[in-house]
Amino acid sequence: MKYRFDIGRGKSVVFSAKGKRCVDIGEGELMVNADVRLADGTTIDAVLVIDALSSGEHCGTYFLTNDAIVWQGDVGFLKAIGKTKEQVFPYKYRPRVAIPGDIHTDTDGWSR
Repeated sequence: MKYRFDIGRGKSVVFSAKGKRCVDIGEGELMVNADVRLADGTTIDAVLVIDALSSGEHCGTYFLTNDAIVWQGDVGFLKAIGKTKEQVFPYKYRPRVAIPGDIHTDTDGWSR
């Protein structure tokens, strides 16, 4: 499945489910395919927004569902992914591509 993201200025990028893509979207921000492991152990496809200028600081998560892109900050985000707050948080993420200078992941690739 493919997901199109509007990144502003009339531009968009496409990510595939289970993909391994990293896109520079400007001003030091990257979008990268990732796995997210929720507090309940469920793993979900995601696209992370990473600040490459801040040693790989995680700035947000888009969850990829079967029919939509769900931003973690959206109203109704939990309902859209069918989980409760306790089932989701805290979660860990694992980028599927190397992020230069990233200090926020362990040697196994998962966030700390």
